[in-house]
Amino acid sequence: MKIANEKQLSFDTIIPPRGLIFARGNELLASNISSYELAVDPKMLKNRDTFSVIIEQHLGISKDSVLKRISSSKSRHQVISKKISVEQVKIFRDLNDPGIKLKEIISRHYNYGSTTSQVVGILNSDNVALSGLELSMDTVLSPIKGLQYMYRTPAARKRPAFNFDELDKGRAGYDVYLTIDLDLQSIVEYELKKMVAAEDAVSATVVAINPNTGEVLSMYSFPSYDPHNRNDPNTFLRNKTIEDPYEPGSTFKGIITTIALEKSGLKVTDQFNGYNGV
Repeated sequence: MKIANEKQLSFDTIIPPRGLIFARGNELLASNISSYELAVDPKMLKNRDTFSVIIEQHLGISKDSVLKRISSSKSRHQVISKKISVEQVKIFRDLNDPGIKLKEIISRHYNYGSTTSQVVGILNSDNVALSGLELSMDTVLSPIKGLQYMYRTPAARKRPAFNFDELDKGRAGYDVYLTIDLDLQSIVEYELKKMVAAEDAVSATVVAINPNTGEVLSMYSFPSYDPHNRNDPNTFLRNKTIEDPYEPGSTFKGIITTIALEKSGLKVTDQFNGYNGV
């Protein structure tokens, strides 16, 4: 019996949730939502016609297209849709077909869209960090994968094998808390867009810092982007506020003045001809 049980065993990778990102006041900026990947094993699928009709009814993919994809597939794992809803999952589970595979996919949701997109950043469809804090703090936010032992049932389905002590649950990613003030961030976004339109500017940036603590209260760069529309050709991932070089300009005058007073014997009362600012 023990040998038979061991032969039925396999294991699946457990991916715990990615850490969340919060603004000041515990306002949730980046969260995790569940969806499901729908795939089939063509060799195990019992009723292709019924399956294809239901796909057409609920996912809008033509029956002929689905049948062609299944018939021509050389893989035991043919993906039909990378994202279906929880309600649609129940429809396919109720078919009780051993050839239907449903896999939970955790994806990122950005609750404040373009308002915080360049600060927070985004993940791609494979949950790989591309920009912003998602990228710079990826090692903090990323979970550690675990392993779940599974039994294979007579119907070729898998179920968790909870009676094994070797289960490695992994670890969820750590949450990150920012000093960004969402109210101020929204005001900055609105006013900056208004100014850009009025001046016919190409780009603009704003950083608001608490002078007493150094906390960054707002950081916004125009143009921004919608983190949920990654196919937008205008998507501007780079945060110009901190990633573009700037000439120091007037901020450097204090350093030059300090050096002159310290090294050349000049006094603060000395006057110089600025030559019209040149």
